[in-house]
Amino acid sequence: GQIWIVGLGVIETGSNWRDVEYGLRGSDGKIRVYENGVERVNGGPLAIGDVLSIRVAGSTLTYLLNGVTLHSSAITGTENFYIDSAFKTGAIDLVDFTLTVSD
Repeated sequence: GQIWIVGLGVIETGSNWRDVEYGLRGSDGKIRVYENGVERVNGGPLAIGDVLSIRVAGSTLTYLLNGVTLHSSAITGTENFYIDSAFKTGAIDLVDFTLTVSD
């Protein structure tokens, strides 16, 4: 099966999946929320066509699956994020990937 993580990074320290500071991780057909290498939430089954989102609004970072909140975290609000990812096994297609920045 596929094992991958995609999300937001703050400081690049390596290519390992645990380097993704705020991420959505897919493995064994399930989606999980990880922060700094620690599982925060097991979000349940992941299906083809599901829409994953990470939103930052002020000091809140929110992870969503199909528009439903999986987890929210307080952040300092001073991070300069970049898109980060790691792929361990299997093939994955990122379709309709969108990065939206708003004030």
